[in-house]
Amino acid sequence: MSLEYKRKVLKYQALAFLLSYFSYASVHIYREFWSVAKPVIEDDPNKYHVGEQTLSNVDFTNFMIYGVTQFVNGVLADKLNLKILLPVVYVIQAVIYALIAMTGFIGGEHSGLQFYVWFSILGFVQSICFPAFIHIVANWFSQ
Repeated sequence: MSLEYKRKVLKYQALAFLLSYFSYASVHIYREFWSVAKPVIEDDPNKYHVGEQTLSNVDFTNFMIYGVTQFVNGVLADKLNLKILLPVVYVIQAVIYALIAMTGFIGGEHSGLQFYVWFSILGFVQSICFPAFIHIVANWFSQ
């Protein structure tokens, strides 16, 4: 292998790693939205019709679905085209978070059921990200 080829490979390895790292970090930035919004929702249970216990159960449901489906989605990430899968995952996440936010702006009411549905879908969708990024990085680095 020539030195030029090795440099080119190293450049692409660094690019694959950095893109994967920052893309996965964006999943956690999405989660930060919820941790900022939750105290506001808890402070006014009459407006949002959910209490602290409901929000705790929503968190439990989200993380339980995330944890359990990560095994299944790891297999899916290995089998499916990640060039299509990951953008679809990010669009779904963005749409769900936008729906949650817009409900308050358009005068709708939040209910516990809405939170369960939205965060269950988010748990499933977000569980695809980590196995997919591991798959991407593993393809770019020798063993």
